[in-house]
Amino acid sequence: MVMTEVKHPRWCDLSLCTAGQLLSLHRSTPRRIEAERLGDVTVAAQLSCNADDPLPEAPVSVELLLTRTDHTSVESYRFDERAARRLVGVLDDLLSETGVVNVGVSA
Repeated sequence: MVMTEVKHPRWCDLSLCTAGQLLSLHRSTPRRIEAERLGDVTVAAQLSCNADDPLPEAPVSVELLLTRTDHTSVESYRFDERAARRLVGVLDDLLSETGVVNVGVSA
Protein backbone atom coordinates (compact mmCIF):
# COMPACT_ATOMS: atom_id res chain seq x y z
CA MET A 1 0.00 0.00 0.00
CA VAL A 2 1.42 3.37 -1.05
CA MET A 3 0.92 6.19 1.43
CA THR A 4 0.64 9.69 0.02
CA GLU A 5 0.86 12.94 1.90
CA VAL A 6 -2.54 14.50 2.59
CA LYS A 7 -2.98 17.94 1.05
CA HIS A 8 -5.28 20.33 2.85
CA PRO A 9 -7.23 23.34 1.55
CA ARG A 10 -6.03 26.63 3.04
CA TRP A 11 -9.16 26.88 5.20
CA CYS A 12 -8.78 23.41 6.76
CA ASP A 13 -8.36 23.38 10.56
CA LEU A 14 -5.93 20.50 11.10
CA SER A 15 -7.25 19.91 14.61
CA LEU A 16 -10.73 19.17 13.16
CA CYS A 17 -9.65 17.46 9.93
CA THR A 18 -10.48 13.76 9.65
CA ALA A 19 -8.57 13.09 6.40
CA GLY A 20 -7.45 9.46 6.30
CA GLN A 21 -10.08 8.34 8.80
CA LEU A 22 -13.37 6.53 8.16
CA LEU A 23 -15.28 9.81 7.67
CA SER A 24 -12.56 11.55 5.65
CA LEU A 25 -13.36 15.27 5.70
CA HIS A 26 -11.48 18.56 5.64
CA ARG A 27 -13.19 20.96 8.06
CA SER A 28 -12.74 24.63 8.80
CA THR A 29 -12.86 26.24 12.22
CA PRO A 30 -16.57 26.67 13.08
CA ARG A 31 -17.89 30.20 13.26
CA ARG A 32 -20.48 30.54 15.97
CA ILE A 33 -23.45 32.86 15.82
CA GLU A 34 -23.57 34.77 19.06
CA ALA A 35 -27.06 36.01 19.81
CA GLU A 36 -29.08 36.47 22.95
CA ARG A 37 -32.37 35.29 21.48
CA LEU A 38 -31.50 31.93 19.94
CA GLY A 39 -33.29 30.13 22.74
CA ASP A 40 -31.74 26.85 23.75
CA VAL A 41 -29.84 26.35 20.48
CA THR A 42 -26.29 27.26 19.51
CA VAL A 43 -25.70 27.81 15.78
CA ALA A 44 -22.34 27.38 14.07
CA ALA A 45 -21.22 27.20 10.45
CA GLN A 46 -18.13 25.64 8.91
CA LEU A 47 -16.74 24.60 5.55
CA SER A 48 -16.23 20.94 4.75
CA CYS A 49 -15.26 18.76 1.79
CA ASN A 50 -14.50 15.12 1.16
CA ALA A 51 -10.78 14.63 1.81
CA ASP A 52 -10.67 11.71 -0.65
CA ASP A 53 -11.53 14.00 -3.58
CA PRO A 54 -8.62 15.74 -5.33
CA LEU A 55 -8.03 19.40 -4.52
CA PRO A 56 -9.02 21.96 -5.69
CA GLU A 57 -11.84 20.15 -7.53
CA ALA A 58 -13.40 18.75 -4.34
CA PRO A 59 -16.86 20.32 -3.88
CA VAL A 60 -16.99 22.46 -0.74
CA SER A 61 -20.09 22.52 1.47
CA VAL A 62 -21.23 24.94 4.12
CA GLU A 63 -22.33 22.95 7.14
CA LEU A 64 -24.76 24.47 9.64
CA LEU A 65 -24.58 22.90 13.09
CA LEU A 66 -27.44 23.31 15.54
CA THR A 67 -26.66 22.19 19.08
CA ARG A 68 -28.98 22.34 22.09
CA THR A 69 -27.31 24.23 24.91
CA ASP A 70 -27.77 21.20 27.17
CA HIS A 71 -25.95 19.12 24.47
CA THR A 72 -28.80 16.59 24.24
CA SER A 73 -28.87 16.80 20.43
CA VAL A 74 -26.87 18.04 17.48
CA GLU A 75 -28.24 18.53 13.99
CA SER A 76 -26.14 19.17 10.92
CA TYR A 77 -27.26 20.47 7.53
CA ARG A 78 -24.97 20.71 4.50
CA PHE A 79 -25.43 23.18 1.65
CA ASP A 80 -23.39 23.22 -1.55
CA GLU A 81 -21.98 26.61 -2.52
CA ARG A 82 -24.90 27.55 -4.75
CA ALA A 83 -27.52 26.64 -2.13
CA ALA A 84 -25.58 28.50 0.60
CA ARG A 85 -25.48 31.65 -1.53
CA ARG A 86 -29.21 31.33 -2.24
CA LEU A 87 -29.88 30.96 1.50
CA VAL A 88 -27.97 34.19 2.18
CA GLY A 89 -30.04 35.87 -0.54
CA VAL A 90 -33.31 34.61 0.94
CA LEU A 91 -32.29 35.83 4.42
CA ASP A 92 -31.33 39.22 2.95
CA ASP A 93 -34.71 39.43 1.20
CA LEU A 94 -36.63 38.51 4.35
CA LEU A 95 -34.70 40.89 6.59
CA SER A 96 -34.97 43.73 4.09
CA GLU A 97 -38.71 43.67 4.76
CA THR A 98 -37.93 44.74 8.34
CA GLY A 99 -35.42 47.39 7.31
CA VAL A 100 -32.38 45.21 8.13
CA VAL A 101 -30.07 44.80 5.11
CA ASN A 102 -26.86 42.98 4.20
CA VAL A 103 -27.31 39.88 6.35
CA GLY A 104 -24.27 38.38 4.59
CA VAL A 105 -21.99 41.14 5.90
CA SER A 106 -20.48 40.78 9.37
CA ALA A 107 -21.29 43.54 11.78
